[in-house]
Amino acid sequence: MSTPRLLPEQDAQHLERLLRLLKPSTEDPTYLVLKSHLLAEEVLYRFIEKQSFRSEALSDARLGFAQLLALCRAFHRYSKEDWWGWSGLKKLNTLRNLLAHNFEPKDLKEKIVEFSVFVAVEIGVTKDGSEIGQEYEKLATSGTHPFVLALVALHVSTYTTLGFSPNERWSALQSDA
Repeated sequence: MSTPRLLPEQDAQHLERLLRLLKPSTEDPTYLVLKSHLLAEEVLYRFIEKQSFRSEALSDARLGFAQLLALCRAFHRYSKEDWWGWSGLKKLNTLRNLLAHNFEPKDLKEKIVEFSVFVAVEIGVTKDGSEIGQEYEKLATSGTHPFVLALVALHVSTYTTLGFSPNERWSALQSDA
């Protein structure tokens, strides 16, 4: 399995903006988890729409995250074992559910650390010195929170793995400002 390439240089400003928007301003990671989960859900839904012949028929389906993830896995060329993002998205959904169903989850910090370490290992921060892993380490040493980096890495990988152009997404994010 190869590590995804870094984004082209022209997208660096867009990525920096995303990182600024996602930086935690308090000790409560709820906002980060919920917004990241919504972004991931949007990408999964768009992929399913892209695969369907009549996407308008999906509007009444009321698909949850787990169903969207299962359908994406079924429609995509990567199996469960081929791409680390399937597990990463499942872990993100677990974090979201933990926050959505518990006012003060006892093991939230441990789950966030587990998620962050999982992503870091999968993108090669600690094992093979990949380009994306080196970029992650550089951002982490400059003060970006590892959880934020993990969320961004998962989102970028999901977006590109499912066949969407990073340029399209970054342009949309920039126009929201």
